[in-house]
Amino acid sequence: MLRRADQLDLRRTSNQSRELIGRARSGKLREGDTAEKSMVVSNLGVYGMDAFFAIIDLPDPMVLAVGRVADRIVPVNGRAAIRPMCTLTLSADHRMLDGALAAKFLARVKTLLEAPFELLR
Repeated sequence: MLRRADQLDLRRTSNQSRELIGRARSGKLREGDTAEKSMVVSNLGVYGMDAFFAIIDLPDPMVLAVGRVADRIVPVNGRAAIRPMCTLTLSADHRMLDGALAAKFLARVKTLLEAPFELLR
């Protein structure tokens, strides 16, 4: 779990993520590594899944499901273009989180994925 991820710069986010992933893969997670989560990211895209619905595991308030990145034909300025795309699906527990807030979060993620240099501001 990345604590206070909203306060981390890109480099620290990357370093902490790499460290946590390493501990998880080696079976050496610590007790505090998975406590008090505000969301979970489930990436089945690495297994070739285009899209899926992630199931919320209580008490987690939301899960972001990430599908694989693949070239797709999309309209750009009225013409067909090939762009790398992926499907993101957000599952949110409405007892803990307003759906409108979840939608705003997903829209922000979309914006940052489409213009990653915004993260550097």
